[in-house]
Amino acid sequence: MNNETNILNLKSFSGSLVACFQKFKNEHDLDYDEVMIFMALGGLNFEPSTEGMMYVKPASTVALVSYLNIPRETLRRKMLLLEDRGLVQRSGSGYTVKSMKVWLQFDELLTRLNLSVDAA
Repeated sequence: MNNETNILNLKSFSGSLVACFQKFKNEHDLDYDEVMIFMALGGLNFEPSTEGMMYVKPASTVALVSYLNIPRETLRRKMLLLEDRGLVQRSGSGYTVKSMKVWLQFDELLTRLNLSVDAA
């Protein structure tokens, strides 16, 4: 592929990704940081086990701050808001996405916009 093709592909991809973020943001009354934190949390929460099943692993504040490279206080405020909106829950060992169904809505949006999680 030449540079022009790469630029056009990236332009299309970035436009679709922004549209996906906007739709999810609007549906859940979030800002972009909150969408990113919510998506990152799910990415840290859901792990395959050795038996081929999925399990949920709470993510600590330290893990999220490190993963997203954002200030701890910013994360704390945003997590409180996400918790108030019913999107995440806090336990003694960290945070988890409260509903896998809501987290998977992002994948459905990507699919509708012809973006593939499998291609990532």
